Amino acid sequence: MILEWFTAIPSIGVLLILMLLDIISGFLAGQPVSWRTANTKVMTLVIITVCKLIEGEVGEDWKIARASAIFYCFNELLSILKNAKDLGVPIPPVISSWLDRWREATRIEEQRGTRAAIMSAKAAKSAAQSAQVAAEQVQNVATVQAEQVIEVAAKVAEEVAAKKLADEGK
Repeated sequence: MILEWFTAIPSIGVLLILMLLDIISGFLAGQPVSWRTANTKVMTLVIITVCKLIEGEVGEDWKIARASAIFYCFNELLSILKNAKDLGVPIPPVISSWLDRWREATRIEEQRGTRAAIMSAKAAKSAAQSAQVAAEQVQNVATVQAEQVIEVAAKVAEEVAAKKLADEGK
């Protein structure tokens, strides 16, 4: 079955080799190999697998899995180049500027993600405060309505008692 997967997506073999080289180059560059690294690589393969499943549904002409695998191949290649640059390996200027732009884009995306998380947290806090205010208002309305019901019930009870006394007095 695994062999079928390799032949179904030719780029997957290249991607797996690049993933291994990225881990090795990262280790050589002094980056710790963590569970996060392994999880990222596994999730990449999961995404490509899902793309292959979707491709099976929409038709092989779409080449979704292959395009995804090629995208991740470039991502691994950039990471390998970054590790090589960190090790002091000379990188051609064109590739170096490309790598710098990629780093900057990654940094900007990380900042956006952090900002989005902060904004989401603020929105959640605001929503919780609004819900608390609404709950207090509902409680106040319920208390007022309960007091009104008690007053009406007391008046009805007084009227019933007065009528009963009047009927007994006749």
